[in-house]
Amino acid sequence: MKESLITYDYSLQAMQKQGDYIGEQIFNSFRTLNRNCILMIDTAIIRLRNKESSFYNEITNRYVVRVPVATRYLSSEFEPCLVSLNLSLPEDCKLLQKSIMQALQEIEPNEILLGKGRMVCGWLSCEENIVNLADYLGKVAIQQHDGKDVLLRYYDPAIMISLLSILDDWQQRRLLGPIEVWSFIDGDGQFINKINQSENQLRLSYTLSLSADNWRDINFAGIKNRVICNYRLANLSRERFSEPAVFKLLQQSLKRAVLYTFSDQEDLIKWGQCSINVAPEFYNHGFIKNLLEINSLSERGKFTQIISHITEQQWNEIRANIN
Repeated sequence: MKESLITYDYSLQAMQKQGDYIGEQIFNSFRTLNRNCILMIDTAIIRLRNKESSFYNEITNRYVVRVPVATRYLSSEFEPCLVSLNLSLPEDCKLLQKSIMQALQEIEPNEILLGKGRMVCGWLSCEENIVNLADYLGKVAIQQHDGKDVLLRYYDPAIMISLLSILDDWQQRRLLGPIEVWSFIDGDGQFINKINQSENQLRLSYTLSLSADNWRDINFAGIKNRVICNYRLANLSRERFSEPAVFKLLQQSLKRAVLYTFSDQEDLIKWGQCSINVAPEFYNHGFIKNLLEINSLSERGKFTQIISHITEQQWNEIRANIN
């Protein structure tokens, strides 16, 4: 993962520099496409934070289109909304830049650990009418699992980037539907431009045909976000692996944890941390394999208990010998 190293440190200086860069990228992209920029906001976050937001107040003073997700279960105040920005207008360019800075402020690791959520979902390009787009986004958000409706909060950037490591190309095209480009900021402050490799058309079916393995991996999303947030906090002042690289690593590693029948949240978090901080396949080291095999033959204790007596010197030896 050497090619995927990040140095973004969430400082005000870094935020301003990255905000200017992202603003230029979005502006140039939409100017080339000759489209309005569609800003997507998760209004449920305002309820979660339970406080006023000047940025959100400015949004609500505009014409907004609600995305009707889970209308049978949620009231409209919890629905995301879309705002169309004409980037030939100075006031809309200012709102775009405010949304970028808002998004960068929301990804500060301590804010994420406090559970404050992310209000800015991203910036969308779509030839389709914005009302039709909202309808599609709402319908594809509901997926069937074991005969029940499940809200797939793909519009949360932390969920979206995890989904991109789970869904195959066909499923990704189904998810994006009429969207040409979905742009967002990941948890490392990096600009992600997801291009839809399809005809960008509305569809009559909204199912992503999620398999049992897909659902298992989707359920790992919260675990992965906890692991990577802790990883960032421990490495703010030095190079670290990128969010997509870490998610890809954890996707494979957590599957192995399940094979060893670990399911406790803290066990899975610790397992994920070992994959990043020790080695991606730390569990294949002879010493660790022996501990895991002994555990599988006995009472099957917690992973955190199994490794609790491993010294730092032993971990260093595992790091040195695993590759």
